[in-house]
Amino acid sequence: VSMALVGRTMIRVLQVNPGFDPRGVLTLQVSLPAAAYPTDARVAAFYSSLQSAVQARLGADSVSIVDELPLTGDRGRAIVAVGPGGPPREAVVRAASPGYFEVMHIPIASGRSFTRLDDAAAPPRLIVSESLAQRLFGLEPAVGRRVRFGIAAQPVEIVGVAGDVKHRALDEPQLPTAYVSALQSPSRSSIVV
Repeated sequence: VSMALVGRTMIRVLQVNPGFDPRGVLTLQVSLPAAAYPTDARVAAFYSSLQSAVQARLGADSVSIVDELPLTGDRGRAIVAVGPGGPPREAVVRAASPGYFEVMHIPIASGRSFTRLDDAAAPPRLIVSESLAQRLFGLEPAVGRRVRFGIAAQPVEIVGVAGDVKHRALDEPQLPTAYVSALQSPSRSSIVV
């Protein structure tokens, strides 16, 4: 009886969609020392050149940078609201570079993923998960809309809506997620995928 219950549980766990496809994806943790990379611009430049060098060998959309992988936790959260009077929604925050959604096989439901033009010189942009888009706008389209993001309530444009992923465990509910461009908000400790 115990084996049958364990077997059934295992089958159910394997049928859960984590929101991404890890097959063929390798990861590498990189931590940059603050003394050598004192500014966000230097951190972003390092990761951009690393990504370009790997892409030159493996091809476009073959590598990306993210500050935290799915199913490893959710270190960062932020408040997202529509307009100054809109109800605030809490979202998990990830910093991802161009190509992340393609490498991790996370579907883009509408809009686009990040590009090299989403850098520090560009206006702030977000990609939101489907669950966050639904909580903010209901059935209305989210792409092209502006929201207030973070503690400073900075106005940010939504450029894409991505599929939901599991952040901590396969048995958790879908957590709303806001992706910022790693070229605009780089992290010294990141993961190359």
